[in-house]
Formats: sequence, C-alpha cells, structure tokens
Amino acid sequence: MRWYKIVVRPKMKKRGMAFWPFVFVRRKEAVYTINHEVVHCKQQLELLIVPFYLLYVIFHFVYGYWDNPFEVEGWAHREKPDTRKPYGWIKYL
Repeated sequence: MRWYKIVVRPKMKKRGMAFWPFVFVRRKEAVYTINHEVVHCKQQLELLIVPFYLLYVIFHFVYGYWDNPFEVEGWAHREKPDTRKPYGWIKYL
C-alpha cells in the first residue's frame, strides 16, 4: 500500500504538484512526473512540511526552478524515487 494518494486533475496547468500526502498530476500514466512528485513528498516529510515550503520559495528565488536543489534531486530520482537518501537535496546546494 502506498503512503501517498495520486489525484488526477486533467485541467491542471502544471504536469504535477505535491502537497503531502497528495500527488496531483494531469495524467495517471505520467510515471516520471509521479515519481518526481513522490520525491517532493519525501522532502516535505523530512523537513516537517512547512519548512520545506519556506526553503522551496527561498531556493526558487536564489537558484530558479531548474537549479532549485529540491527540483534537481526530484528529477535525478524520477526513475527510482526509493533510491534517494534522506536529505539528499543538500548535495545540490
């Protein structure tokens, strides 16, 4: 049994979005996007959710979207999200 819930929202503007414990996606078949968002759910749990969002916004302004350490780690583990190590995003700072 999964600890997260996939919610399909076909009219979403973004491909995916994670708000622990929910993973919102446009298409249920988008495996890489789902895996990427699952990594974000794990990051949210590690940082007790609210600090994750504060850091995410700070990193977004400092690094931009593609170089944001949370995003870099999410895309790096999109094939196998279970292979990531706790606090793995730190190495992308």
